[in-house]
Amino acid sequence: MSHLTTVRKRVTRRRAIIGVLSLLLVVVLVAAACGEDATPTPLPATAVPSAPAPTAVPSAPAPTAMPDAPAPTAVPSAPAPTAVPSAPAPTAVPDEPDEPSTGLRPMSEWTDDNPATSAEVNAELEKRRGQSLVFTSWGGAYQAAQRQAYLIPFEAEFGIEIIEESPMEYARVTVMAETGNITWHVMDFGTRGAWAAVNNNTLEKLPPGSQAREDFLDVAVSEFFGGGGITWSTVLAYSTETYPDGGPQPSSWADYFDRDKFPGRRGIRDNFRGSWLVALSALHPDWYDDPVLRLRLGAPTDADVQEALEKWNTFSPEVFWHTGSDCPQLLISGELDMCTAWNGRIFDATQQGANLGIAWEAGHLVGTGVFAMTKGLKESDPEAYELGALFMAWTGFAERNAEISKYITYGPTNILAVPLLDGPDFAAVLPHLPTSAANSVYAIMEDEFWSGQKNGEWTELWQEYMQSQ
Repeated sequence: MSHLTTVRKRVTRRRAIIGVLSLLLVVVLVAAACGEDATPTPLPATAVPSAPAPTAVPSAPAPTAMPDAPAPTAVPSAPAPTAVPSAPAPTAVPDEPDEPSTGLRPMSEWTDDNPATSAEVNAELEKRRGQSLVFTSWGGAYQAAQRQAYLIPFEAEFGIEIIEESPMEYARVTVMAETGNITWHVMDFGTRGAWAAVNNNTLEKLPPGSQAREDFLDVAVSEFFGGGGITWSTVLAYSTETYPDGGPQPSSWADYFDRDKFPGRRGIRDNFRGSWLVALSALHPDWYDDPVLRLRLGAPTDADVQEALEKWNTFSPEVFWHTGSDCPQLLISGELDMCTAWNGRIFDATQQGANLGIAWEAGHLVGTGVFAMTKGLKESDPEAYELGALFMAWTGFAERNAEISKYITYGPTNILAVPLLDGPDFAAVLPHLPTSAANSVYAIMEDEFWSGQKNGEWTELWQEYMQSQ
């Protein structure tokens, strides 16, 4: 019966029946030719197996001994066409591993305790080729550096378009969060501004596990922001044409206020950041030598702020600048002689031949920057929300975060990226970083969590001062 099963797999039932009848006809003809006394040896039952023809049934009994032969339509031993236990289902291909066997988890399986790896982030980004993302930053040399370090490589690797906008405006983020009309996907925040936005409930939470938070500076760690952030400083910048080498050059914040010793036009930012440090450093240079008082320069008390405002009320700057490129441009044009500035903008201008200097020894306020997304983006545009989170995660890995320091003198926020700056690619910028060995001794770390909490109050006080001038 097993042989009949084999035959049935090769031919149709109809052909099998025809084969049996054909064999019967041959036997009858032989018997007729040899007579009744003819022996069956000319065609023994064992003589059939060697026949190669498809209709040969080697184990079939002689035609007269087929009482058990089934009717043509009844082949009980033949399995139903769909019952082939040994045949695998079409989708079961054991030799071709499915996605989980690669060891890469999908985004839905990332957790804060077990965050995404670089390979997992890359795999998710590969799924999003052809999409686009709006990135908003502060323009000028800084956004140009971000373009080289992050945006261009990201577009080239994943085929995702980055649409740039600038300048960044905190007030606009608030409006987008309140109205739901969100046109910026990922934005560059000063961390103080980011903490203020968290307090105002205008930022979107990141997906779980989208960054390894223990790898970042404490102040830059939150469930609301992350990514390829920076460390940077507000410094005392000046024109070396006004104050040339060989003559007196400003070296303290007291010099900023001394128009007799250093005549010229002054500029200060239209934001309180750095303004308290400028005044308190001029009033209390000895605070740098006391560990406790030095901390207060980066986290002033209410009484300290009032003292700083009293100092400012005795002094009127000529310019309140707004964007990071303003101070270097005004120094170059001669409209200002001395101003507060972001260190990277001054370095970039000197690289292009500008005659500018930085008085690191006056003291500089070190801050950080982070990336964040507007509250409501997850609901209004889930695709942009996930893509934005993946972009932030990609820029935050140490090897990528270090890249920003190749193009501007800002350091990374991922602490694992810091040792990478010792490489030859960073030799030109390393001495000019706020956190370099030479400059860090004059650094005052801003407590951005504290200034973020006080942001509204301090902004109002500074706005009142500017309006009084």
